[in-house]
Amino acid sequence: MPLVTIDFHNTLFRCDRWFRLEIEELPLATFAQLQNHMPERRNGDLSSRATAIYREIRQEAVQSGVECDAVTSMVRVVDELDLDIQPDTVEHAVNLAMFETVDEARPLFGAVELVTELGNQGISLAVVSSAAYHPFLEWCLQRYGIRDAFQHVVTSAACGIYKSDPAIYQHTLDLFGLHAAEAVHIGDSHRYDVTSASRIGLSTILLANRPEDDYDPSPDAIISNLGEAPNHLDRLLNRM
Repeated sequence: MPLVTIDFHNTLFRCDRWFRLEIEELPLATFAQLQNHMPERRNGDLSSRATAIYREIRQEAVQSGVECDAVTSMVRVVDELDLDIQPDTVEHAVNLAMFETVDEARPLFGAVELVTELGNQGISLAVVSSAAYHPFLEWCLQRYGIRDAFQHVVTSAACGIYKSDPAIYQHTLDLFGLHAAEAVHIGDSHRYDVTSASRIGLSTILLANRPEDDYDPSPDAIISNLGEAPNHLDRLLNRM
C-alpha cells in the first residue's frame, strides 16, 4: 500500500500564534506561566536574553538537523539564565503555554476532506513535521476528527530529526516498511518539504500560493490548495 505523508503547519493546519511560540516567543509565554516562580520576569533584559538563547537553540536545530524539543529547549534557557526552577515546573508551564493556542488552530481549505478521502481509500498516511512540541499536533488532529486517519504523526520533537535532514523522511518510511518510491509527500516549503524529501527519492507535491516555474529541484506537482491534490495523487500513486 502506498504512503502519503503530509506536512502540518501551513499545509494541514494554520496557527500563527503556536508557530510564533515554536520559533521565537516560547520563553515569554513560558515565563508568563511561571510568574509565581520568578519575579525577575519583569526584567526586560531577562526576557531578551531568554529569547536570544531560545532562538539560538532553534537555529542549531535547523542547521544541524538535530531537534531539541520545546521542553528541553526551555529547560536549557532556564539553566543558562541560572533560574532556580525545576524541570517539571518548566515542562508544566510549556504545556500550558502551548495549549492556550489550540483554539486558534484551523485546518486549511480541503485538509479534512483530503485526509478523510485518502483514509477511506485505505492509503497509508503520516504527518511529517518540524515541530518542537509534539502534543499540539495531536490536539489539533483530534479536535477536527482526523487523528485516526494517520497511522503515524512524526514530529522532529518525537524523533529528534529536523526536516532539514532528509533522515526524518527515511525514519517515516521505516515505520511503514516502505521504500521512497512508494511514497508521496505534500508540503508548503520548497526547502524542507520538496528538497529534503526528494533527496531520498520521495515524489513531492508543493502547496504554493504563488506557483513559480524555476523550483530546483522541481516538485512533481504544484497545487494552490489541498482540494487540487487528489488528481495529482492519483497520477503519482498509480505509477508506483
